[in-house]
Amino acid sequence: LSEQSPHFISTKELSDKMSYKLKREISEQRITGLIWQLRKNLNKISTENLIETKAKTGYRLTLQ
Repeated sequence: LSEQSPHFISTKELSDKMSYKLKREISEQRITGLIWQLRKNLNKISTENLIETKAKTGYRLTLQ
């Protein structure tokens, strides 16, 4: 997410990039779960929504 900020990145793009970097398949479903976990942890340190979701588009990090 940080590499694409402030642009949105789709679940498919995240899956492809992580699969390439980790040299193993990362499913889009797993990406969704990881985003959920990341949001949960970020909410512990900030009251702001730091990951924005746009339907049919993807996610973006909103850190300034």
